[in-house]
Amino acid sequence: DKLIYLSRYPGIYTDETRSDVYPRSTSEDVEELKKTRHFPEDFMDYLNHCMDAVHQGVNRAHILDGRIEHVLPIEFFSIDGAGTVVIRDERTLYQHEL
Repeated sequence: DKLIYLSRYPGIYTDETRSDVYPRSTSEDVEELKKTRHFPEDFMDYLNHCMDAVHQGVNRAHILDGRIEHVLPIEFFSIDGAGTVVIRDERTLYQHEL
């Protein structure tokens, strides 16, 4: 159901200022961002693995900052989460995310 990457990145930044991250992004949105944004090579690996996973049936692929203490419960048990979750499309949203 979930694939989790603990990285040195807090998720997909909303812009080049790196002040905030998207709480979730669809695979289509990620493809567009990859065309317009310069991501570090190691972060591109995370994105590509997340995309492969959701296209092969994984519901959610999370990119979380592994340097944050208790990042997993924060991501899973809070409304805002702690990183970016990649989903295939909006049809895979959970009820509380609508």
